[in-house]
Amino acid sequence: MAKKKKVDLDTVELSLNELKSDSQEAAEYLLSHQQKIYTGKLLKHIGGGLLVKLRAAPNGDFSLTERSKYSDRKWQLPIKSSKNTITFYSDLLGSNDLKRVISYHLLPASHPFGRIRSYESSTTYASAHSYIEKYVLLPNALDGSPKSIKAISTKLLNKALDAARDDSSLRAYSFLHFYICFWIALSEQKLIPTEYRLNIPLIKIDNKERKLDIQAQIEEERIGWSPLSEDELTKLIEHSLFWTDKALPELLKIKKYIVKNDYHQQKHPAIITTNNIPELEALLGKEVDGVAICGYTMPVISQRIKGRQYLTYNYNWRKKYRLAVDKVRDGVLIILALITGLRSRELGKITFDDLILGDDLEWKLNVARFKTSDDPNFFGEKDSIPLPSILGELISEYKDLRSISGLMRNGLMFEQTSNRTLELENHASSRAIQKNFSRIGKELGLDSIHAHRFRKTIAEILIKKSERNIDLIRMLFGHKSYRMTLRYIARNPYMVSSITEAMEVHYAESFMKIVSATQNGSYSGIAAERIASSLSDRPELFKGKLFKLSIQEYLAYLLQAGVPIFIQRTTIGTYCVSTESYAESNQPPCIKNNLNQLTMPDISNCQLECANAVVLEDAKTSLEENVTFYESIIDNAIGELSGKAIEELKRKVKTNKRHLGNLNSKTCIGKERLETSKVQS
Repeated sequence: MAKKKKVDLDTVELSLNELKSDSQEAAEYLLSHQQKIYTGKLLKHIGGGLLVKLRAAPNGDFSLTERSKYSDRKWQLPIKSSKNTITFYSDLLGSNDLKRVISYHLLPASHPFGRIRSYESSTTYASAHSYIEKYVLLPNALDGSPKSIKAISTKLLNKALDAARDDSSLRAYSFLHFYICFWIALSEQKLIPTEYRLNIPLIKIDNKERKLDIQAQIEEERIGWSPLSEDELTKLIEHSLFWTDKALPELLKIKKYIVKNDYHQQKHPAIITTNNIPELEALLGKEVDGVAICGYTMPVISQRIKGRQYLTYNYNWRKKYRLAVDKVRDGVLIILALITGLRSRELGKITFDDLILGDDLEWKLNVARFKTSDDPNFFGEKDSIPLPSILGELISEYKDLRSISGLMRNGLMFEQTSNRTLELENHASSRAIQKNFSRIGKELGLDSIHAHRFRKTIAEILIKKSERNIDLIRMLFGHKSYRMTLRYIARNPYMVSSITEAMEVHYAESFMKIVSATQNGSYSGIAAERIASSLSDRPELFKGKLFKLSIQEYLAYLLQAGVPIFIQRTTIGTYCVSTESYAESNQPPCIKNNLNQLTMPDISNCQLECANAVVLEDAKTSLEENVTFYESIIDNAIGELSGKAIEELKRKVKTNKRHLGNLNSKTCIGKERLETSKVQS
């Protein structure tokens, strides 16, 4: 018998500390980002903007977006997203008008401190107005009228914040705090009409004690980093693909031409010639989708020498080339962050020498891993993670772009080449990487872009497998099958950890219920027997702190085998504990004869004879009703149904009764094994 693996408690503690560190960092980042939205230097073009418009049109009859006016009950925002509206449907007196004057300043074009760049952020923050009604106005018999607003005090607001906290609603607590602070900031800057202003100092609400309290609750709830939204991910991927798929080949042509003619060896920054060079102009001036890939300037200088007039053409290309190379770098950074799940600190230390093509033609990336984001070990621990060939080849081409004109700099993969003043900052790797993400976000009109969110995003995509997500996974990893991608990810500890966290969000409640039921013996089904057997083999792994690590180990095993896990409650009250794709010859009963390429369990068609069905105590009533229903059909169907149909109904009765017997016996392990379709589990 194989020797049982001893649990490494140090590893357990390390995993838990890493989760705690990530939660703490996410909480700090969230609060810091929110604070920037209601503090800062007032932009000159914003001051008094809304007041001027309301004086000219007191009824709010002025354009806000192409499709909406300020006075509309629904603002249609110019984004392709489900979060593309801000609505004003409150029945509370004056509340809609109050929400309008605040929401106006949450729009990118009218945010007073220039911090909001995304309309999606606008809708998210504007939705926090509902917490003003719930915790500030209604409990105190107030509304949105000037008289009520004047009655709002510091004590009342702090009491409202305490109530939101005590409701155990993290979003309510943190967003109510943000919304109140933003309202006070607008009041202090005199950006909203007098009747809507709060006469309360910001420090009375936005103080150290309150922020630490909010941060502590965020950490306790372990919300962590949120994945990128579909709109954010779409913009980032499109930006990345433009520069790595469309622009990169054109830049490689430019680099090849420059090297061929030794222009990169010239000491003068410009290419100086007495004749224009059409081929060079065509390469440097190339546009793709209306965007200049590189560009150049060409001042023509006239000189008179010994009575003769001479023209010289000065092609300035280096600065434009460096800017274009940095765009490619951003594209590579986006894809690498998505695929590897590395932290900012780890991304910032990667050099081109860390990219290795092995004798087996497999790409790998050497990285310095840090146990937590604030690990005091400056150099980290050496490790290597696999890279899809599509990414390894992309980085090699990006390296080729940087091989001329001193662009290799310090050899860091993601250092900036277009601004030499940032050389020192490039060594502060974590800060430099985060500045890259912030700059990319600003360019694309996105807020709160952070390395940790990329890691969470791939995990969420792998858990929520829509057809669109599957196509995205195949594109990013270059794999023909979803199973190949899972096997690749199993070799990356960063992604295993992130997927585990995502699974906890989606499956934890169901899985915990299943584990609890199998531990006390109240269950039925072959899938439940397998789980119970695992628990009895190593019961110490499913208690306290070890439980989370056990899930990680189990998940890593499944991923290595290319097995995507599926846990979901079915329509008949059972649980499906299954994989997510099956060969046509080996399908579970719920999707038999389904010829789609990706065949996922159909929980609306759960069959109790399936080997993947876990039947718990909650399903007893449904089972009893099934028996009564099928037996009544049999009793009244003599001569009406074929013998084959009658036999099928009897089989269903037998299956339901067996499950009931198992649930009632409380000791079903190894007993009353069901007849099953031979399904791989």
